[in-house]
Amino acid sequence: MLIEDYFQKIEADISGCPHVIESRLFKDKRSVYIGIIEGDITFIDESILHCIEFVNVREGIEIYKYSYHYQHRD
Repeated sequence: MLIEDYFQKIEADISGCPHVIESRLFKDKRSVYIGIIEGDITFIDESILHCIEFVNVREGIEIYKYSYHYQHRD
């Protein structure tokens, strides 16, 4: 798998979710297999998931570092 394929899979999974009303993703390709995907996903209840992954997809999916922060609208 190439990093661009991984980015596309994440985007497709998010856009296919009926609970998501908006997403803003930023992709940083570091090599053919390594990259960073970061962004915010807004859900229908106005809660937000802030996320970032630093990932290598050369031999499977290996996430070097990650952070996920879920926040209620309040």
